[in-house]
Amino acid sequence: MSKVIIVDDHILFRLGIRAAIEESFADISIIAECSSAHELLIHLKNGTKPDLILLDIIIPEIDGIEIAKIILRDYPDIKILVLTTDTSTEIVSELVDLGVNGYMSKTAAKTDLVDAIKSVLGGNPYYGKDISKIIYEVYIAGSKQEVSSDAKFDSIKETTRLTTKDIQIIEMVCRGLTAREIGDKLKISQRTVESHKSHIMEKLCFKNMVDLIKFALKNGIIS
Repeated sequence: MSKVIIVDDHILFRLGIRAAIEESFADISIIAECSSAHELLIHLKNGTKPDLILLDIIIPEIDGIEIAKIILRDYPDIKILVLTTDTSTEIVSELVDLGVNGYMSKTAAKTDLVDAIKSVLGGNPYYGKDISKIIYEVYIAGSKQEVSSDAKFDSIKETTRLTTKDIQIIEMVCRGLTAREIGDKLKISQRTVESHKSHIMEKLCFKNMVDLIKFALKNGIIS
């Protein structure tokens, strides 16, 4: 049974998330709801150990980005899925660089939320369509390029063998398709897609979507 904490200062939104999870998952338990960063930290310090935190970054007392930093530093086994209305380039870029496990807009559909939770709990990163587009634009704008990255990607290109299906999945992931949508296109199960994504990230030694998009661009998988 996976354990989840919902962190959002709007009770109606929390109720909606709770209802979506309880309707869609028999193996997930919501062990706490928090309306502030302070409440969340009290739970964590008192020994409450979720597998996943659904985190709004606009919450009272402490900025959500700072909360994400604290969780990643002090509770590295806890996964973070950010749910927010703030999809600005600066915020998305900073959170992805920090290493949050997923980031999606609050305006996303219930099916997207279900896909995101499955993906993150399964050990795979998840970024909604809007977020993937922003990550792509950040890279194109050059705001995240590093000199050392060129050698890294050139080396990968020479030494890593990707299958045709790997390349298909990379292309669709970078375009923001969900695991369900990829599965429908390739006639494979959503679970199989998630497994492929995990193996691709391991094969390429990548930790987040920024690295995957850079690789896809440099190697002509997306244009």
